[in-house]
Amino acid sequence: MNGPVAKHSIPDCIVLAGGVGSRLRGVLPEGVPKILAPVAGKPFAWWLIQQLYQQGVRYVVLALGYGATRVQESIAAEAWPGDLTIQTVVEESPLGTGGALRCALDSTQSDPVLLVNGDTLTDVDLHELVACHVRNHASVTMALADVPDASRYGAVACLANGLVTGFEEKSQKTALPRLINAGVYCLARRWVAEIPVEKTLSLERELLPPMIGQGFFACRVVHRFIDIGTPLSLREAGEFITQPVGGQL
Repeated sequence: MNGPVAKHSIPDCIVLAGGVGSRLRGVLPEGVPKILAPVAGKPFAWWLIQQLYQQGVRYVVLALGYGATRVQESIAAEAWPGDLTIQTVVEESPLGTGGALRCALDSTQSDPVLLVNGDTLTDVDLHELVACHVRNHASVTMALADVPDASRYGAVACLANGLVTGFEEKSQKTALPRLINAGVYCLARRWVAEIPVEKTLSLERELLPPMIGQGFFACRVVHRFIDIGTPLSLREAGEFITQPVGGQL
């Protein structure tokens, strides 16, 4: 970015938290969803919400599916800051990441809205992400992270101004330091509202690719990134949290 970043108010945030965590079934007890995976003595959801709060988020909507009751009970048992509101929306049947996003939209009010994957922790600068979104009059703005090996994630290609030009599927060809989708987005409300209601859709595979070249931007605003999608990365999450940089977890 060029010059100082203008401070923008932080929008409402939807957290995609309906995942089963199939790759963690050998680690998590039966019925425990991925977002409640224990990390450094707390459910992962606690760390994620704390990180969002420290970045200025004051309204969180958890889009739940598998294990929704457990998540609701866990959230209710915690002592949260008085100026933080946490709502939950439960999908009756799996809707995919895109369908879950649309399902949760009506529980938010801001424009734009933030979207965060419920299995990812980042040191993300949300103020800069929102500033990038506003400056570009974007429909979708994706936060990017640098990783030493993108083969597990796939890579994102974009122009110097941040306009996304394509995706590279995960493969050995991307086993290099690359920019990847960090699972944090700033989205125009009108764009989310156009997603069909109660239809199973993948954000990553069905909704984002057609946006390439059409108001879809990316912004390099993530200093560190980790997901808890595998037993190894779940174990590494504890070290990630205890050695904070930028996000001050």
